[in-house]
Amino acid sequence: TALLLCLNSRPGNQWAAHATAHEQLAHSHGHGQRRGSMGLLEEDTSPAQSDPGDAINQIHILGERHSGTNFMKTLLLQNVDLGSVNVSDALCGFKHDYQDPSSDECRGLGLGRAVVIIMLRNPYDWALAMHRRCWCGGEAVWDRMAALPFDQFLERPFVESSLKPWTGEQEMSPCGSVMQCRAIKYLHFLNLTTWVPNVEAA
Repeated sequence: TALLLCLNSRPGNQWAAHATAHEQLAHSHGHGQRRGSMGLLEEDTSPAQSDPGDAINQIHILGERHSGTNFMKTLLLQNVDLGSVNVSDALCGFKHDYQDPSSDECRGLGLGRAVVIIMLRNPYDWALAMHRRCWCGGEAVWDRMAALPFDQFLERPFVESSLKPWTGEQEMSPCGSVMQCRAIKYLHFLNLTTWVPNVEAA
């Protein structure tokens, strides 16, 4: 968090949009917390009001490639009661993709009883991991990307991993760079808080 705040404070920094998204997402939903007079999150000590019929029964893990989604899924599968809670690495689409609330996959999910976990990784380590293996377009593309000098990899146009549903596009469109794709993806994940009641950043 401190690293992303520093990045966000630099004028014109290409990662500012991602840093802002990270900070807003990390603080947009907090269990047992409320906003105080200064707008800061404080512990909410008021008695909990809950209905057993509203208990969380599904956890969905989303995030960019190389962000720890596999680790989080494994951790949850080993530590939650799988008889009462379903753990999935998809929501309205695959975990790395843009999520479309109007899609068939999203209908009937019962999002009021779901928690969506957005996995975040600092941009430096993430960019290095993407350079080593971008998970974009197959092994021939991975090898070609990895062979580029790191600065060229960061500066070249980068094709997204999924369609952007709000554009109506029929083919995956490129971003100006891999970091721009990352920023757009996480701003999209931040927007989940407008239609999913329980979103957490990890």
